[in-house]
Order: sequence, then C-alpha cells, then structure tokens
Amino acid sequence: MKKLLLLFAIAMLALISCTKGDEPSPEPVGDTTLYMAANGLTGFPEAIYDLQGHIIYQCPDETYSIMSLTSEGSDWYAVLKTDDGIFSVVKNGKTISTTPEVIWSMAVEHGIVYTVQENKSDNTFWVNRGFERLYEVPSHVNYYTISVHGGAVVFTVNNMKPYTWWNGVIVEFEGLDEGFGYTYGISRTDDDALYVYQGYLSGKYKYIWNDIKSELPEKFVPTSSYIVNGHAFILGEKIISQGVGGLKGLPAVLIDGIETVLNNDHPGYRAVSLASHGVDTYILVNNSAGAPSLVYKNLQPINLPDVTTPYSVTPYGSDDYTGKSNLSMLGIKAIATVENDR
Repeated sequence: MKKLLLLFAIAMLALISCTKGDEPSPEPVGDTTLYMAANGLTGFPEAIYDLQGHIIYQCPDETYSIMSLTSEGSDWYAVLKTDDGIFSVVKNGKTISTTPEVIWSMAVEHGIVYTVQENKSDNTFWVNRGFERLYEVPSHVNYYTISVHGGAVVFTVNNMKPYTWWNGVIVEFEGLDEGFGYTYGISRTDDDALYVYQGYLSGKYKYIWNDIKSELPEKFVPTSSYIVNGHAFILGEKIISQGVGGLKGLPAVLIDGIETVLNNDHPGYRAVSLASHGVDTYILVNNSAGAPSLVYKNLQPINLPDVTTPYSVTPYGSDDYTGKSNLSMLGIKAIATVENDR
C-alpha cells in the first residue's frame, strides 16, 4: 500500500512539473517554516535565516561556524564551533552548553539533547544525555551518525563483522554477510528502521530497510538518509562523469527504492540533507564548492530569499550590488523545519 501511494504521489508531482514547467513552487504556508543556516562573509558572521530572508540567529562574530542545525516542534538547535576549537549548543538563540570537547553529532528527543563528544585530552568518546556523560563509545564505532529513538542510542560498528552498538553493548546484526563501513545514516521509528552504509568488505553502497537488504543503484553515492511518513529517503548524487576535478554528479534521491534525479542540469551538485513537516519534504542541494545552494520542496525547486549583506562584501558571482544577495549565493549549510506556535 505504501508503495502504491508513493507511486501516485510521484505521478502527481510529475504532472505538476509538466503543467508549471520549471517555475519554483510557492513558499510554504501554515504552521511551519524552514530555517536555513548559511555561510558568512568577511565582516559578516554566519547566520540562520527564514524563508523571508529574516535573520533568526547570527553568530557572535566571524570566529564561529555553524556545524549543524536540527529542530523538534517549535524549538531549533544548532552546534557552533569557534576557530580555537570551543563547541557550543544553541537552543532558540540561547547558548545552553559550551565545551572544549569536540561535538561529533547531535540528536534531540523530547527536548533532551544527545551528543557524541570527544575528550581531546585522552581521546575518549562519550555519548552525553542532557550534557552529562552516559556511555563511553569505542573509537571503532561510527559515532558521527548518532541515532536516538525511545531513549535508545544506536550506532553501527566499523568492523568486518556486522555489529551495532546499543546503549553501550556491542550486538551482532543478523543476516548480513559483511560488516558496516562508513555509515550514511540510521533512522528509526516505532514501525520502521533504515540503515545506509558502505559494505566493509565489498565497498558497495547498501541499505537495510525494515530487514530487507539491498544495494543502491549503480553510480548512486549516498550522503544521508531519513524516514518520512513511513517512507525511506536516501539522498546523494548520481555520478555522470569523471573529469580532471574528479567525480561529478547530479543531485538525486531514492524513495522506497525509486530513484529520482532532481531537476538540475549542472554537474557537481548533490542532495545533502532533508527536513520534513507533515506531508512536505525539503531537500538541500549543494554545489561541491559550497555555493550556490538549492532547496527543493516535494521534489520541486523553491525560491530562496534575498538577504541583506554589507555592500562591500557582496558574494563573488552575485550580479546584485545593492546590498542584497540571494541566499543561494551565500551557500546553505543545513536546514530544519520549525513550527510557528510561539
């Protein structure tokens, strides 16, 4: 039934695309909006914007970088890093934690922040719950892809044998003929589970969707993965050429095993992250150089806002010298959907 509904949705999207051509879809309305963390410029720190181009949050100065952005309901969270290696977690614009430890990944569940942090003095890794140490993580665990569901913390283990790490215990993953290499995401709900990874021995890109093991399509290189309304979304790029600059591809998404190359005629782009609310999905697409950036809503491009920047620091490549530059030219680092009930 899920696959039939998905095929119907894709057909409807195709019909809309044929009707409207390449015209971007309207901005989202209703009880949610999209926040976008963007690069800064000389004299202009990195910031988080909404779809109207308003600054929701701006870093204290140019020494800060936004490392990640996530949300839960009406709350948004960001990980920041300074040039001298100090990390902090910001919630709705207020700093709630600062540490000299490296924050490798973060997840939020029921308002509780989970992080994986590295103590640089002794090179140990720890899962923190509410900024207090919960478990030590072995260094061969893929700690950059934290997954939390129902309070259970799960990682894959980088090993020739298929192991996962559940709340401090190494557990064998049954039914696999090789272990996990680099892992591109673990997503879990009450009903579904999605693992996307590179085989430790074969080097092939694979995924496990509700106990069914599959290989990704040929020349599809993943970047991240998500479960949205009971469907498996795997983001990445479809490699189309290999030149002097290396592999180049087009942004692509695999939805329940169905591959879609997003509407972009220029190689060198890839789909990197997804945010969703209700039936709407937003996919961030980035150029390998970091900019320009594109955002797709329900597989269709949307208009990105112009934002005010100092006249003297207009981004390279912008043809607007009036003090405004399109957000795409700054380069978007991360996206999150935030409910508007405050």
